[in-house]
Amino acid sequence: MISYIFLFIFSLISLYPKKSETNKNSYYSLIFSSIVLSQVILGFISLILIHSNLSKFPVLVISLLLLTLNIFINKKAFYAINETKDFIDIEIKKFLKKNLLNASSSKIFRVIILFLILLTISSIGPINHPDAADYHVGYPYQYFLRGGFFIDGGLTQGLVGIGDYANLAFIQEKTIWMIRFIQIINLPLLLLFLSGKTQNNLFLIAFISVPTFIQWSTIGKPLFLGETTFICLYLLWKEDKSPYNLKLLIFSMIACIGYKISSLIIIFPILIDTVNYFFKKYYLKENIKNEIKYVIKNKLFLFSLIILISILINRIIITGNFAYPLLTNIFNKNNIVINNFSDLIMNYQRDGLFFLRVFIPTNISDLGSALGPSILFIFITIWITKLKNSDKKNNDIFYITNAQIILLMFFCQGRADYYSSPLILVIYQANQIGSLIKLSKFRLLLKVTILIQVIIISAFIFFSIGLNFLSLVDFQRYMKESAYGYNIAWQVDKSLYGNFLIEERNTRLFYPKNYIERYKMQDCILKNDQTFCFNKYEINQIIANKNYEVYDKSFDCGIIDSIKGSRNLFNRRKYKLKFCSKKKL
Repeated sequence: MISYIFLFIFSLISLYPKKSETNKNSYYSLIFSSIVLSQVILGFISLILIHSNLSKFPVLVISLLLLTLNIFINKKAFYAINETKDFIDIEIKKFLKKNLLNASSSKIFRVIILFLILLTISSIGPINHPDAADYHVGYPYQYFLRGGFFIDGGLTQGLVGIGDYANLAFIQEKTIWMIRFIQIINLPLLLLFLSGKTQNNLFLIAFISVPTFIQWSTIGKPLFLGETTFICLYLLWKEDKSPYNLKLLIFSMIACIGYKISSLIIIFPILIDTVNYFFKKYYLKENIKNEIKYVIKNKLFLFSLIILISILINRIIITGNFAYPLLTNIFNKNNIVINNFSDLIMNYQRDGLFFLRVFIPTNISDLGSALGPSILFIFITIWITKLKNSDKKNNDIFYITNAQIILLMFFCQGRADYYSSPLILVIYQANQIGSLIKLSKFRLLLKVTILIQVIIISAFIFFSIGLNFLSLVDFQRYMKESAYGYNIAWQVDKSLYGNFLIEERNTRLFYPKNYIERYKMQDCILKNDQTFCFNKYEINQIIANKNYEVYDKSFDCGIIDSIKGSRNLFNRRKYKLKFCSKKKL
C-alpha cells in the first residue's frame, strides 16, 4: 500500500498538465489517470522482478526511488501536488455546499456519504473469494514464496493481469487486507465527478447503492477501477477534446486491456467513436496531424504500449496464446482442456434469463450480484425520453451505452460486475429524465426501486463488516467458514517432506509452495500410470473428494470431515474429504 501511495504521487507529478492545459476537466483527468497509472507501474515493476527471479526484492525501494528522482528532476513537483490538492479541496467544498442547501437534499446526501464510508470499511479485509485466492492474489503470492517466475500448469495462470501483478507489493508489505480497497479507491472521486453532472441526489444514491458494489469492493479482482476510470476519461474527453485529455484516454484504453483482455468489449465502441472524431476533422479539412503526433510521440503512450506488450508476452510464455483465454481454438487448438476451460469461463452464468439477472436478481444467491432495479428503471426511462425526443444530435453517449450493453450481453459472462462502464454512462445521462421524474408516479417508482437496493446492499455491507471484524478476532476460524479452500489447505501437513496434491479448485494464496497443480497431474495421468505420476512429482499427500480413487498401495487413505467455506451463508456446508499420506518406509 505504501508503494502504491508513492507511485500515485509520482504519477500526479509526471502527468501534471501544462499551464495552458489546466482546467477543471484536466484536473479530473489527471487524478483519475494517476490512480490507474500508479497501479499499472506497480504491476510492471512486479512483473519485471518476478521474471528476473527477484520477487522478494522490495518494490517499496523502487517506488521510493522513482518518487525521489521525480521530485528532484521536476522543479514544479510540489507546485503540482499543491495545485491538485487545492482543486480537490474546492470540489469537495462545492459538493458539500450543493448538497446542504435544503433539508431534503441534505438527508439524501448524508445517506450517500454513509454508504461511501461503509463500503470503504467493508472493503478492508482478508482475501476470501475463490477467484482472488486462486490467481488474482494467489499467483503473486506463490511468485513471492518461490522467489520468482514459474509455470505450474494451472489454467488460470494466464488470466493474471497487470493489476494482479501489482499485488506483489501488498504481499511484500503485509498489507494484503488493502488489496480489496484499492479496487474502489477511485469511488470518492467518482462521486465528486458524477455529482457535478447530476441535478438530483436520487441518481447518486441509485449509483452508490448498486448491490454489485459488494462484489467490486470485497473480492480483490480488478474489475471496477480500470474500466470506471476509462469511461470517466472518455466523458471528460467528450466535454473537452483537448490533446491532453485524449492522451490520457488512450493510455487508460491500453491499461484496461492490460488489466483484462475482456475490456476490449467496452473499449470497442469508444474506439470507433474516437476514430470517427478524427475522420470528421479530416473531412472538414482540419489539422489533425499535430494532435495525433502529440499522443503517439508522448512518453506515456509508449510506456503503456510497453506494459501491454509485456503482459501479452507473459501470456505467450505461460499459455502460448497472447490473447488467452480468447482465440484458444487457434493458438491452443490441440489442447482440449484449455479449450474446454475457455468455453466454460466465456459462458459462465449465461444460462436462462441472464440478461435480466444482470439488473434484477432471480434467486437469493444473486442478490449481491445485480446492478439493481433502479438502474434498470433509469435506463428504460432514458430510452423513453429519447424516443419522445426526435432530435438525433448529441446522442453519442446514449449510443455508446447501448452498444456496450449489447456487446456485453453477447460476448461476456452473464455477471453484473462486468457492467461498471455502462453503469457510469447511465448515471451520467440521468439528468435527461428530469422532467419525467417530476411526475409523481415515476418519482415514486424510482424511490421504491432505490429503497430495494438500499436494503439489499445494507445487509451485505454489514455482513461483510461483521465478517472482517470477526476475522480480526479469530482469523483462522472465520476464514475456514468464509474462504473457499482455506479449510482444505489447513489439512496439509507441512511437516511431511515432498509435495502435496489437492484435487479441488486450487487456492494458491493459502498454500505453501510445494503444491502440484491438479491439471498438471490430470494431464500426466491421462498419458501414464497413476503411480508413475505420483512418483514423478514426489507426491506424499493427497486431499480430494471422498470418491477419488488412489490406486497406489503406498498411500494410507482415510475420510475426514471438513467445511466448504463460502462468503455466502447459504453455500456453506459440511462435507467429507479423502486424505491420503504416503506410508513411511
